[in-house]
Amino acid sequence: MTGGDGAAPAPEPEWASWPDERLLDLRLCDLGLTIRGELAARIDQLYGELRDHGLRFRPFFWLSDEWYCPDGIPGVAIPFYLAHPRLARLELAHMLEVEGGTPEWCMRLLRHESGHAIENAYRLRLRRRRQKLFGKSSERYRDWYVPRPYSRRFVVHQRNMQFEPRVLVAPVGSTVELPNNDRVFHNVFSFTNGKPFDLGLYPTGASKRITLDRAAVNRLYCNIHPHMAAYIVAVDSPYYASSDRSGSFSIADVPAGRYTYHAWRSGAETLSATVAVGDGQPLEISW
Repeated sequence: MTGGDGAAPAPEPEWASWPDERLLDLRLCDLGLTIRGELAARIDQLYGELRDHGLRFRPFFWLSDEWYCPDGIPGVAIPFYLAHPRLARLELAHMLEVEGGTPEWCMRLLRHESGHAIENAYRLRLRRRRQKLFGKSSERYRDWYVPRPYSRRFVVHQRNMQFEPRVLVAPVGSTVELPNNDRVFHNVFSFTNGKPFDLGLYPTGASKRITLDRAAVNRLYCNIHPHMAAYIVAVDSPYYASSDRSGSFSIADVPAGRYTYHAWRSGAETLSATVAVGDGQPLEISW
């Protein structure tokens, strides 16, 4: 629901003067919120942009606990704290940011979520060209991923107050992205024998990166959430792998010859040995 142009100003709600502790005890449904004022103006601006681009579709909006567009629904949920300045201050005090709290940021999110609403309205995911470009939406995401051995770009996510993956292996010279996918600030840093760095505070949706300039084990921490920890193992060889959940791994296309391998394990000594790789012959190593 949205407030129309020329709507009379709403009286200030009683809870607007309450302290945070009391306001946090109030249920969302008891706030009596509607989409009015500046928030309604942002939606009207979006409708104008759609009209100017020849799009007749108009997504509908409602207030909820966060930004999202439900699967199959041609509408967008807007976080309730954008409906009143007092709630925005509450969000800032407890979450350290107000997602969509500026006109520019709000419009970016409205456009983004409206793209999903358009896809749902016109069932674009069923079109063959869309499936060719992005894959089928019916396919489930895998539970884990093994890095591509020759990729020069890698990602360690901050999600659900954890680093994912917990262990990443990458060759020296690689760039590692560290996006914040949580709804809170993070401050990623490392001071161990690898590459020391401190990326500072950055909010949800932001991403920072590091370049691995020497072979080492880099332990990651978050300066705000001490339980978060992960490892980035930088190697000076194109032949490397990380094990899957079963503890298995494979390294393909290794030329014939004698090699010294090093198997790193968190909290344990590194295992090393020399092996002979035959020409086109598989080699199994187990511990």
